[in-house]
Amino acid sequence: MEGNAYVMLSEIKVVEEDDFKIEENRSVYVVVYRYGKTIKAKLERICETFGRNFFEIPEDIEQKKTELKKNIEEANGLITVTRNEIKRLLKESCKLIEGFPISRLEFQKWYIAKEKLLYKNMNMLQLEGSLLQGICWCPVYEVPVLHETFAEIKKGRNNVVAKFVKISNHKLTPPTYLRVNDFTWAFQEIVSTYGIPRYREVNPAFFTIVTFPFLFGVMFGDICHGLILLGLGVYMCYYREELVRNKSMICPLLKARYIFVLMGIFAMFCGMIYNDFAGLNFNFFNTCYTATRPVNSEAYRVSKTPNCVYPLGIDPFWKYSRRHLQYENSLKMKLSVILGVVHMLIGLVLKLVNAVEFKKWYDVVFEFFPQLVFLLGLFGFMDFLIFAKWLTDYGNETHKAPYIITAIINMFLKFGDTGNDRPFIPGQRVISAILLVLVFICVPIMLLPKPFLLKADRQKQLSSSMAGAKMYFAVVTC
Repeated sequence: MEGNAYVMLSEIKVVEEDDFKIEENRSVYVVVYRYGKTIKAKLERICETFGRNFFEIPEDIEQKKTELKKNIEEANGLITVTRNEIKRLLKESCKLIEGFPISRLEFQKWYIAKEKLLYKNMNMLQLEGSLLQGICWCPVYEVPVLHETFAEIKKGRNNVVAKFVKISNHKLTPPTYLRVNDFTWAFQEIVSTYGIPRYREVNPAFFTIVTFPFLFGVMFGDICHGLILLGLGVYMCYYREELVRNKSMICPLLKARYIFVLMGIFAMFCGMIYNDFAGLNFNFFNTCYTATRPVNSEAYRVSKTPNCVYPLGIDPFWKYSRRHLQYENSLKMKLSVILGVVHMLIGLVLKLVNAVEFKKWYDVVFEFFPQLVFLLGLFGFMDFLIFAKWLTDYGNETHKAPYIITAIINMFLKFGDTGNDRPFIPGQRVISAILLVLVFICVPIMLLPKPFLLKADRQKQLSSSMAGAKMYFAVVTC
């Protein structure tokens, strides 16, 4: 400004009562300059660039202060009146509507949500003349309801034309519609978390109703803890309406109340198998073992009742054995392997059903059968050895019983040779060798043929589409 202006900066401490509690750093710049249009225009442009206000100092400052105070008082009065009016309207809106258990505010909220949903769906329609047309999917069992809805719309409205036409010749893939109820909803949500099945695919949620709580019980097997889960589930089922009405803190768990019931039942069942009640063993049935202590001896002599089998679960006398932990861990590990193989086998069967439904024969030949042989040849054979070991009576030579893990390792390293170990079944070496060869053969069958066959089919489709197409050439001369 070529020395025509004098600028001095100083901090101004102003105490203001802000009703809205907005914290903002405010600055006031006072610039004294010799009057001129050029410097004034520069200052206005600077303020405009930074979004600030530009004020000229009036000649009568006292009059300006009085005017500003009057404006501030009017603004504060307007704010107070507005705030009081808002409070009155909110109190009025919170009052219950006569004859309805909801407030006006909640009614307006649902009304706006309804209008929003209506306009959202109307925006999906296409205007053809004076008609709105749209395409939608409808479950077969809901078609009569749809016809009744259209008839209800046309009732008493002569100028409304509502028509429902079924489109048969189309190549669109229908979406997956999963019909659920209060019982199946939670299981369907678990399956949908991993993926939603395609249209006409088998829905695994049907099997999950049993497998999910049962496998939970296998992991969580305890009678006491299962009883707690069962009690919680039954409580939520019986007092559901009351809990919803009182807006209880466990309301988010109500949708999963049936899962709690089933998990509690299976946890109690597996707890009976493990004979485990909060870490304690109970002699629910008479044990098959008796312990006697000879005179002048610190050791006990254990004898088993002939032809006695504990009716359900582990005999409680095992808790006195030194190998109690080793025995239970071995049993639970074998049960886990058996259940895991059964679970994978169910998955393979579902895959076969889907492949047959969609006529994907490559999946049947080059995936299902090789995977089935691979699964049964390794893990199925392991389950077979587990049952063979359980059904073999080793008498007093239990220490000579072969190990299953050793047999599986020797199946790969020694081609099924058991060496000096006792075999589980006659001909174990030959069976192991045959299964191992089949397993190795299945690996390339699962990996190699299908990609090449799909590529060949794709090339055939492209060549057939190119053969039916017409070629046009244009020659342009200049």
